[in-house]
Parts: sequence; C-alpha cells; structure tokens
Amino acid sequence: MREKYHTEALILGSFNHKEANKLFHLFTKEFGFLVASSQAVRMEKSKLRYGLQDFSLCDISIVKTKNDIWKLTNCVPKKNYYFDFRGSPLKIIFIAKINNFLRRFLHGEEKDLALYNDVNNVFENLQNFDDEDTIFLEGIIVLKILHKLGILKDSNNFSDIIKSEDNLKNIALFKNRKREAYIAINQSLQESHL
Repeated sequence: MREKYHTEALILGSFNHKEANKLFHLFTKEFGFLVASSQAVRMEKSKLRYGLQDFSLCDISIVKTKNDIWKLTNCVPKKNYYFDFRGSPLKIIFIAKINNFLRRFLHGEEKDLALYNDVNNVFENLQNFDDEDTIFLEGIIVLKILHKLGILKDSNNFSDIIKSEDNLKNIALFKNRKREAYIAINQSLQESHL
C-alpha cells in the first residue's frame, strides 16, 4: 500500500483528462508545485467535484503511484478565492495572473514554504486592499517569486521589499520605486527565456 500524504494546497488550475478525469496544477505547502490527477472527478456523483475548483485553498490527501504520478484521494475545501472576490473583477484577474505566473515558473517538486506563505498571505489579505493597491501587490509578489527562483536581476536593490511580510509597507516602498522595479522584472523575465 502506498503512503498517503496530507498537505495544504492552492489549486492553480486544472484541465480535463480522458473521459471524466482531471489534472490539477497544485502549489502545496509540503511539496511545492506538482501535478496530480483525480479519477472521475467530473462525474456528478463525485464527492471531490465541488472541493477541487480552480483558485481554491484546500487540505488535500495525495498518493504517489508506482509510475511517479500523484493521485488526489481527498480534498477538504477551505476557501475559494474566485467566489470570495466575484464582485471585484480586478482581484480575480490578479489571482489568475499570479496563478498563471506560478504555473509558468515553478517546475518540479521542491518545497518552498516561504514562497507558499508569501503567496497565501497576499491572497488571504487581498480584501483589505483597493484596486490601485492590488496592482502594486502584483508587482511585489512577482518580485518575491523571481527572487526566490533566483531569476531577479538586481535583487539587492529590492531586498527591503522582498524580505518584508508587511504588505502595506511593501506597497509604500514599491510605489516609490515602481519604475525601477518594473524594469528589473521585465529584464529578468526577458533574460530567463521562460
């Protein structure tokens, strides 16, 4: 019998696979980024159907098969950010952009608790910020992701933003240096060739 693992996960996205299965891109607390499948989750009788929604925060149980494929066996939904922010299209777009950015740049199973906590902290506290601040939060979290992946050019210039967990302080710092921050982000993305 295979060992079952339990962890918290952000569901970054999913796509249909075969007749009733789905593959999920997960950013987990214990394993980092991974792709897991769930059998018959698109069928009406599936118990996991409603918990495994895109943009959700869940407690999941996963098993690694002999072919090194992750299978989702259980899901307890905690929060669905899409439903939480359905009245604010800009915040939904923000979450979708960060999820796509994570899917693009995270590869392999590597635990990164600090990055997971940064992303989760921003999503959890997003309701406290207006639309203008949400735009700056996007730049801040992209800076942090690029730094954690070792891609950010001139990361020493932004160490105060990268190290701080205080989003209000980071927004104030980012506003003062937004031009140079966006230049560093764009150069880093261009030079990474990803």
